[in-house]
Amino acid sequence: GKNLSFWPLGPLFRGGGAFFLRRTFKGAALYTKIFAAYLEKLLFEGFNIKIFIEGGRSRTGKLLTPRPGGLGMIIRAYLDGACDNLFFVPIFVGYDRVIEEDAYLKEIEGGKKNPETLKGLISTRKFLKKKYGKVYIRFDDPISVKDYISENNLDLSKTTDREYMRFVKQLGYKLINRINANAVATPHGIMASAILTIPANPFSRKQLLERANTYMNMLTFCDAELSDTLLIDPDNTLNTVIHTFMSRNFIELADEDEEDITDETHFIIKHNKRAILDYYKNSVIAFFVPCAYTAVAILECDRFTFSLSDLVQRYRFLQKMFTDEFSYDEDMTCEEQISHSIKGFMGQGI
Repeated sequence: GKNLSFWPLGPLFRGGGAFFLRRTFKGAALYTKIFAAYLEKLLFEGFNIKIFIEGGRSRTGKLLTPRPGGLGMIIRAYLDGACDNLFFVPIFVGYDRVIEEDAYLKEIEGGKKNPETLKGLISTRKFLKKKYGKVYIRFDDPISVKDYISENNLDLSKTTDREYMRFVKQLGYKLINRINANAVATPHGIMASAILTIPANPFSRKQLLERANTYMNMLTFCDAELSDTLLIDPDNTLNTVIHTFMSRNFIELADEDEEDITDETHFIIKHNKRAILDYYKNSVIAFFVPCAYTAVAILECDRFTFSLSDLVQRYRFLQKMFTDEFSYDEDMTCEEQISHSIKGFMGQGI
């Protein structure tokens, strides 16, 4: 973003190969054409391009709807002969804890984002002294645009602008879905999910851990990647997160005089911190979406016995309704997703 083009970061970024763009191209036809030509030149020269497909940082914790503008320009450059083929490599970047917690909370509540400045850069030194856990980076298999176009039997040279952008959005959702598939489930995300989905408030530590273990089992069944700490010592890790959430005032003891935390200890959610808990919950929510659709479809049946075919229509409706909230795997049919979810439910005795 152009907002990061200030001294000394601007020259440093440029020296490392970065280029800057306006946050919006609206009403700037000439700028749009020049920027597209610049991307075409980069591809022609054989450079790799890193693109943030969401168009900005998520303040909610889950991936945003793909922005097709830059993606469309890059694919158009390929179609115009800038290169023989394009390979998109979906990359997941996740954190145990985000540094910008307070800023995100302020923005979610309607506050304005503070612009980046040299003073702000200098003040970040204090954060480097604190421990924020790990950063997780995962790479998916490259997706060949040439193969993708061939598999879908498309002739993009004959498509209208609307049809072309529909293709770009379709590819964008595929990339978002592959990023989600490579996400790393963290203890913060699992514990936040457990806290926010318990209907009772206050709730006990026993209830909390039971729900967290249910989510852990489902994540394992879905073959999701868990953070190192969850693999090594899950019980101790989840307990540590409870204490961390208490120290950061996300939750508090129902009885302030209680000294030892046991299974029967009760907690209360601090409502002014719900948005931050939501952020961490949303970092793992993509793994549970097919199960959630299936569960809603089962409950909608309102029958003790049902078949897979009873659920398909409801599942498709939910999938379509929430397309802009949750991307879905186009390589798996609704029937396959439902069958997989039911198998997971049966494995847990649900």
